[in-house]
Amino acid sequence: ARVRGLQSHREATDHALPGQRVAVNVGGVAPPEVPRGTVVAAPGVVTETRRVDATLRLLPSAPRPLKAGERVAWHSGTAEVVAAARYLESDPIQSGATGWVQWRLGATAALRKGDLYVIRRLSPPMTIGGGEDGGTIGPHLPRREPTPPGGAGLVRRGGAPAGGARVVAARWGGGRGGGGAGG
Repeated sequence: ARVRGLQSHREATDHALPGQRVAVNVGGVAPPEVPRGTVVAAPGVVTETRRVDATLRLLPSAPRPLKAGERVAWHSGTAEVVAAARYLESDPIQSGATGWVQWRLGATAALRKGDLYVIRRLSPPMTIGGGEDGGTIGPHLPRREPTPPGGAGLVRRGGAPAGGARVVAARWGGGRGGGGAGG
């Protein structure tokens, strides 16, 4: 794909920052292939996955610990998917505490190391915690590994699963212009 132009709030621009609302005029891709919320990145910048090794900190205001396998709304960047946690160190993580989990996402998401996420209970809807993507995303992990590799954070190696995340690898064409996919 080739980026022909960028707009932010109906103004042409030559760059956009992470988290900024931007419309991208993409050539070589049909509009249905690039729906609202699509991640646009250079090749190799993000990984498409349905499993995420991450830290999880439950807010002190969380009314109870998150049960292993409990479904939550998981939000990172433009992604909002239903997910369930598998505890890697201990279960459950208490309100106000932090631990390591592997998230099993209900749909593929495009992520990179260091991406932040927030979780919300599905019912009643309330924000209960969040954390940070711990690195490369790997295969199913056994529970209670004695020490996360590297001590300070989990890093897993494995091939990126095939998936349905909406990622467009694009190169900037340098043109200015309006319209395009995105939002």
